[in-house]
Amino acid sequence: MKNTPKDAARGSVLLLVVVLLAVVTVLAMAAIGLSGAERGAASSFRSSEELVACADAGRQYMLSRFRLLGQSPTQLTPTNQRLDVAGLPGCEGGVTGDDGRCIRSGHLGEAPTISGVRLVPQLTLGRRSSARDLTNVIAPAAGLGGQTYQVIVHCVDSRGAESEVEFTLRFGL
Repeated sequence: MKNTPKDAARGSVLLLVVVLLAVVTVLAMAAIGLSGAERGAASSFRSSEELVACADAGRQYMLSRFRLLGQSPTQLTPTNQRLDVAGLPGCEGGVTGDDGRCIRSGHLGEAPTISGVRLVPQLTLGRRSSARDLTNVIAPAAGLGGQTYQVIVHCVDSRGAESEVEFTLRFGL
C-alpha cells in the first residue's frame, strides 16, 4: 500500500485535541487560582468589617453607660466586656473561640484599667457658635453642663486583631 495524502493526515486531529486540552487545563487552573485569591480577599474584608462593627458596638456601649447611676462620664469603670456570648465574665483571660470578641476602653494595647473617657478642656475647642444641638439636653447630674468628652474604645478578636474608635461628644445641657 502506498501512502496517500489522506493517510498522511491521520493523527493530526489527536495532536490538535491534546493541545486544546492543555490550553483548557491551563485556563481552568488559572481560574481556580483566581477564585482562591478572591475568597481570601473576601474573608479578609469580612474580618475587617466585623472588627469595625465590634468597635462601633463598643462606642454604643460606652454611650449607653453615660447616664448609668447618675455619675459623671469620667467616673465610669473601665470596660472589658465580651460580645460573643451574653452574660459571660469579662475578657481577663483573653478572647477564646472562633467568634470571640471583646470591647475594651482605652487605646489599642492599653490595659483595660483605663476608663476611656476624659474631659476635653474648653480651650482646645475654640469659640462656641450660637448654634445649639438638642441632643442630650436633659442631664441627671448637675455638674455636666454640656461638657465635651473624648471617648476611646477598641475591639479585640480571638486572632488578636484589633480595631479602635476615638471620638468626642458634647454631653449635658
